[in-house]
Amino acid sequence: MCTFRGEPTAGLDFYAELRENDEFCAEYGRAMLAAGRLEAALTVHLNALGVGKKLVKPNLGALIRVAKEREIERGMIEVLEGLNEQRNDFAHNIYGLFASIVESKLLPKDKLIDTDVLMYTTYATQLKENLDGIADIFLNGSS
Repeated sequence: MCTFRGEPTAGLDFYAELRENDEFCAEYGRAMLAAGRLEAALTVHLNALGVGKKLVKPNLGALIRVAKEREIERGMIEVLEGLNEQRNDFAHNIYGLFASIVESKLLPKDKLIDTDVLMYTTYATQLKENLDGIADIFLNGSS
């Protein structure tokens, strides 16, 4: 269990704070599960619309490209692209961000204090809710 001290924390020390925080890790995991759910929901939806060949295990970016190419769900493309960028940044770049390997347009890494773990936890929660909300639209056929 993390005990916050309100002290400046940077780089890999902040990453360690994230790793040790059970609530952050739980929300991070829920966000990744929600991302997989959205990929599955969009796959089923596009296959039901007859995109040509059956889509099996494509990632969210590939699904968005298929929808764009076939001009399916034009009103949702921008939302899906934004969620894909957020998911990719969060899933693939979080360690690299704090190891100064990559930059992020979405996640802050400078001037953090240990309590900013709560901000990252909130980000994970919101991402999960957004991914699940869009998945619900596709699963319920209301798109």
